[in-house]
Amino acid sequence: MDTFQIVLDSPPPGCVYVPNSTISGYVILCSSKMVKARQMSLRASGRGYSTFWKEKRCKTNELELYKSDVTYLKIEQILWKPKNSEEKLPIGESRFRFSIEIPGDCPPSFEGRNGHIRYKLKAEITVPWGFDKTAEQRFLIGPIIDFIAKPNLGKKIEIIVGKNPSSDVRVKLSCPKVAYFYDEFISITAEITNDSQLQISWIESGICCITTYTAEETGQMLIKSTKSDTHTRKYQVEKIKNNHIGKRKFIFERTIPIPTLMPTITKCNIITVQYSIYVYSSTVAPFAEFHGEIGKSKIKSSGALTTLVRNATKNTIDTSQLTLD
Repeated sequence: MDTFQIVLDSPPPGCVYVPNSTISGYVILCSSKMVKARQMSLRASGRGYSTFWKEKRCKTNELELYKSDVTYLKIEQILWKPKNSEEKLPIGESRFRFSIEIPGDCPPSFEGRNGHIRYKLKAEITVPWGFDKTAEQRFLIGPIIDFIAKPNLGKKIEIIVGKNPSSDVRVKLSCPKVAYFYDEFISITAEITNDSQLQISWIESGICCITTYTAEETGQMLIKSTKSDTHTRKYQVEKIKNNHIGKRKFIFERTIPIPTLMPTITKCNIITVQYSIYVYSSTVAPFAEFHGEIGKSKIKSSGALTTLVRNATKNTIDTSQLTLD
């Protein structure tokens, strides 16, 4: 066999498909002689994989490996099969067409520190009493942002922090919508009222990404435990300080460009990726510095010096819908 490869029909940019779409093409075979084979098949597969090390349950210094995998796509098509024991694959160039519908529940492709979600096509010629011939073609799955089915994704969202009377710092954080594409900008507005005795000295804002890997412990145990490994990373971080911040009431505005990021992932049992918009504020006392993070409905008092506002991705902008396509 001189040539054996998979060719896609007009693949989208970056070879990125979406759930419920069709991936089609043909397998091309060029051979200078007739080939005896049991069959020619094409398999579409998608798999999520997660692995990391954690301390053993006995609380020793020893580490234990955790590992899990989930199959999201498994489709096979027979492209050619001999009609009788004498039929062979012909000499010259032959093309064998295929068409596969991608299921709607496939999570987006992902490459991360402790895991991945990958998709591929694999064509195979099964040769009796010989080496099988294979060809592979990788492709990506991207997310779908359906503003028609989920109109709330395109609506303005507002949260208010510090509603109770004991709150010294009150913030109204707003964003024009919750679903975004890579080539867009996120505009945020924070209306801050500071009734505490301390001035707000600086404000930091950006995009926060929380990636969680979940896996089972390996080994011979009858009952295996499941653990998670979470990583937090910030993007487009900006810290400012000017004369307006120290005022008792002021408005903070910023337009955040979206960098190249992994998409939001919520449909995978072993890997999740969630995004939130955060705004940190800081007040400085003569003997201490405190950091507040605007974005959560819970407020914790840090003595009489300041009010500490911490962020929660769930109670602010719904990070499962802060989708980056």
